[in-house]
Amino acid sequence: MPKKHRAIAGVGPSSILELKAQLYRSQEESKRSKEQQPVSDHLEYQRAKKKIAPRDSLSLKNSGVDARALKDKLELKAVNDGSASYAALERKAGLYEKLARGELSDEEDKEKYCVDFFSKSLMKDESEQPQVRDPFCCRISRWEVHEEANQAREKVSELKLRRQVQAAARREKLKQAYLRKQLEKLKSDSKTEQT
Repeated sequence: MPKKHRAIAGVGPSSILELKAQLYRSQEESKRSKEQQPVSDHLEYQRAKKKIAPRDSLSLKNSGVDARALKDKLELKAVNDGSASYAALERKAGLYEKLARGELSDEEDKEKYCVDFFSKSLMKDESEQPQVRDPFCCRISRWEVHEEANQAREKVSELKLRRQVQAAARREKLKQAYLRKQLEKLKSDSKTEQT
């Protein structure tokens, strides 16, 4: 329900009419002044060089996100492929061989390595009989590593399958025992009812 208009002292309907008339006169004057102004060629309009568009905060990306995503994808592929771990093992094997032969000094790196390679190489030389060794005999090819991994996977899957079969047999045995007890219970209940 609309409110009642309060009467303001000194303001009546005639004064409101005078205000409306004055407003109309000023609007008409401004229209006439705009129409009378000549359109000049010396006026130039300048537009903004860039359109200012509203920013969508969800579509913006931080700098370097795409590069980091690509790097993570490549690392994940290398880990799944096994090439990263294989390369790391190769580096470690090479470092170990150099340290054992004494090509790299480990005196300043005592804290870095927990193994005394100098005494280890002396012990190895004393215990070893002189024989010609092929330096490539101990290297394992990538294919051999892959085969060993596949054999280990097969062994694990066989063990898992065997455990599942044993668990199923155990469940079946328990089920049979439960059914026997239930049958004995029913037989004893039926004998008590007959007597």
